[in-house]
Amino acid sequence: MPANAILAHVPGHTGDRLGKCDQQPCGTQQPLVINKGKKVAQETEIDAGLFTVAAMPNPTSDYFNLVIKSDSKTLVTVKILDVYGRVLLVRKSVDANTTLRFGENLYSGTYLVNVIQGKIEKTVKMIKIN
Repeated sequence: MPANAILAHVPGHTGDRLGKCDQQPCGTQQPLVINKGKKVAQETEIDAGLFTVAAMPNPTSDYFNLVIKSDSKTLVTVKILDVYGRVLLVRKSVDANTTLRFGENLYSGTYLVNVIQGKIEKTVKMIKIN
């Protein structure tokens, strides 16, 4: 079926969806529903709210302050990786609203900090200079 004909076809066929006939929808999102000619996305998860991660100062010649802020009280896991993906440090069960100080013993280079809270993941690039 041509792509420009899909919008006209789907409202009359409630079981139709895009993709191969034997294919399941990807991810956790529900399929797009057509309601009186308007596209309506069905939500399956509640908005995660605030979850931010920042490294300051960045770049630095000394240490980083990793500031983690979240509306959720779920504990977080923090991983520090080098640019080759090697895990240099892991801290589990970290409070969701905290500031971690680290990096004094890191060599000059680029690092990634991966912060995971439940199913949400944030990654920040950090640069250590001489």
